[in-house]
Amino acid sequence: MGSTAPEYFRQLCHQVEEKEKQKLQKLKEEEVESHRHFETWQGFWGRPGHGAPKALSQREKLELLLYRVPSRRLVSTQPPKIQ
Repeated sequence: MGSTAPEYFRQLCHQVEEKEKQKLQKLKEEEVESHRHFETWQGFWGRPGHGAPKALSQREKLELLLYRVPSRRLVSTQPPKIQ
């Protein structure tokens, strides 16, 4: 009527292996999709114009814009000088 214990255990192990393979495949697909997304948006940053042409474009990498740590030089600890 049913499976024997060793056969049932083998089936469970097979299910676990298949689930792990599916999980790894999904992670790889998400990584490829993320890379494709960043490559696509990389082309939009720094483009001149959007209606009016600009003579010079300054382009930074998207990763730097999103993930860089701000410089401490931006925050002044000195009070402004009054002239």
